[in-house]
Amino acid sequence: SSAASDVYKRQVIRVFNTYLSMGRIKVTFILDVALVVLIGELISLWYREYRIIEVFMSIFVIIALVLLRIITSRYSPE
Repeated sequence: SSAASDVYKRQVIRVFNTYLSMGRIKVTFILDVALVVLIGELISLWYREYRIIEVFMSIFVIIALVLLRIITSRYSPE
């Protein structure tokens, strides 16, 4: 298994453990998992044929998720 897959698995386990212990899932954890997956997808474009629009769309979504991650961290109720 690849390193990105291992990171993804650790993130999913982290989210699951948080749900079991707190009874809820933090939005930041969901955004972290989404970012790991999308960055892995962007990296995988290097190894296959891709269209430039795919790259720009991936980068746009990653930037949007990073901004959401910053906002949710800054305005967290905790």
